[in-house]
Amino acid sequence: QLSIEWVQPVRHLIDVTKILTFDLDLIKISCLFGRDSPTLVLVGQLLVCPVGIAFFVVVFLISNGRGQRLSLDAFFNLSGILIFALFISISLVVLDPLRCQKNPDDSRSMVSNPGILCFDSDEHTGLVILAILGILAYPVAILTW
Repeated sequence: QLSIEWVQPVRHLIDVTKILTFDLDLIKISCLFGRDSPTLVLVGQLLVCPVGIAFFVVVFLISNGRGQRLSLDAFFNLSGILIFALFISISLVVLDPLRCQKNPDDSRSMVSNPGILCFDSDEHTGLVILAILGILAYPVAILTW
């Protein structure tokens, strides 16, 4: 999050990497819902992988419906590649609500969103619940698979 004005080729590369880190501000998710809610952003980030797999299901069904037989093994391999390619990004996203920093007044706030006080607000409690569910659904489930 540097405040450097990058030239165009580098700027485009930085924008592409924001997609890989699930930075939904790139697509202005707050414009879709009419409010800037960190909870909605986290839910959107947690749904990136299931939406990607749903896209693969649609492609699989369409291709099989058109006579181009794709094996179920190919579908599972492609889904596994997606999950393992996004493993680090998903892990960072689900741990984000648990990353807090100390403020000068001895309170703690989220590193990614300093306006949310850690373990002192209803919004952070919701984010922590989503983070725990995300940890169980992604890193723990992927590593035990």
